[in-house]
Amino acid sequence: MKNRTILAVILGSLILLISFSKEAASIEEKVSIIGNWKAIKEVSVCTTGSKLVNVFNLFEHGSRITFFEDETFNSRTFKTINGDCEEDTANRQWSLGEDRVTATMGEDRLILELFALTNTSFQIGYYIQDPENTCEEGNKSARFYKERIRIK
Repeated sequence: MKNRTILAVILGSLILLISFSKEAASIEEKVSIIGNWKAIKEVSVCTTGSKLVNVFNLFEHGSRITFFEDETFNSRTFKTINGDCEEDTANRQWSLGEDRVTATMGEDRLILELFALTNTSFQIGYYIQDPENTCEEGNKSARFYKERIRIK
């Protein structure tokens, strides 16, 4: 009798454990662009599939963009141009839809492709339409993006 009770408790526990595991596995983790992000590199992807990667230097790694729930964002960008360091700041509206991010400031609208988004990184950029834009040894450039990582 005692063995049957122990066996029933063990089986009941296993059934509960399995049902909780299935339920937890079926809940998908929600991925959001909201948060603070740091730029790490720029990438040009050629039509051949090869990539030209520009990893940002220490100064450019200071660039940040923060997306807020109220569909505003602010950005602080650092660039090195001809050996000089330049800084740019902006506050804008944003919206996300169909793998695109639209940034609006007054009358100006910029629509960018969201090529990848995870909880730790995203790639945002555009498809290259200019047939004169070459990537390597005469191959055409297909797209360009900046990759960013989430920071706390």
